[in-house]
Amino acid sequence: MKLTKIGINAAQDFVRDSILRYIQGVHWCFIVKPSFIVENEWKVSFRSSKGHQEVASIAEGLNGGGHQYAAASKVNANDGDLAAKVVLDTIEKLSKGVTSSSQNTPSPTQQPST
Repeated sequence: MKLTKIGINAAQDFVRDSILRYIQGVHWCFIVKPSFIVENEWKVSFRSSKGHQEVASIAEGLNGGGHQYAAASKVNANDGDLAAKVVLDTIEKLSKGVTSSSQNTPSPTQQPST
């Protein structure tokens, strides 16, 4: 089975909007998927049930944005696990009240040697 951009986008939308948002006891989530345009760029989509987590603040912490209960951002990382770690580290910092105007979240991508 060959994965295509359209197939992955449709699968992500289905899982996010038809499954994750309706798991009993789960009030918010995020999904990380690769960009098909920029190498080592990962798109992060956040969703929340109304009245629970305001996910826009998390996306803003990653230089993204959106609505109170639906937001998105982009993360630079070598793979999906590292991209998820950047998101989780940002969530942890925000939960502890550590913020800055630009939220300089370190990127786990390796910089070229100079």
